[in-house]
Amino acid sequence: MGSMTGHLEFGGDQREVSKLAGQDVHLWIDAGSKDEDDLDALIDLEHTTIVVGLETAAGPDAVRAILDRIDPDRIVFSLDLFEGVPRLPTGADWAATDLERLSRQILDLGVCRLLLLDLARVGTGRGTGTEELLVRLRVARPAVEVSVGGGISGIEELIAVQTAGAAAALVGSALHDGRIGRKQLDRLVDQSQSTRQAALNRVDLHPSADESPCHSTSPD
Repeated sequence: MGSMTGHLEFGGDQREVSKLAGQDVHLWIDAGSKDEDDLDALIDLEHTTIVVGLETAAGPDAVRAILDRIDPDRIVFSLDLFEGVPRLPTGADWAATDLERLSRQILDLGVCRLLLLDLARVGTGRGTGTEELLVRLRVARPAVEVSVGGGISGIEELIAVQTAGAAAALVGSALHDGRIGRKQLDRLVDQSQSTRQAALNRVDLHPSADESPCHSTSPD
């Protein structure tokens, strides 16, 4: 979690997005995509990741079509919750509605980057509320990249979710009001480097050329 990434609610102005993406910032763009047709304005934007949310996606067939049209590496699927309950749009034909089975169904579609986001926690400083789910997913699907967001109030929480295996974290209010500033971010970077070095001491130092979670082969 040491790189600079920005999360942007997309309003349709591709020039502004392109300008931001050219500032050495990789953008995550949430355009409220429902299906593959909504990718038209986004697919050619460089240095961007497209967020597809559970609360807006039309259903599993729509998600599968999105993954067929664009490199899955560029898609983060947001598992949208409200007080721990999946936030499903009307008419979406997901086979499961409970969190555990729904998570499995989403990943079985070919999603390899997941964002755990409890919308009831956003801006509250109460923590993400998805800590246990993060740990379970990292154990069950170690090849999947899992990020978190919502309710993070300080650097200790960022370090905790990083230690638990989160690839990235969305932070808003704590940055805006100064609870997380440059000093705290420098500490996070130092922690990231220490964690990375510890991992190098434990694992094979000669990984395969393709390290993308979207192209990893899960053990039988």
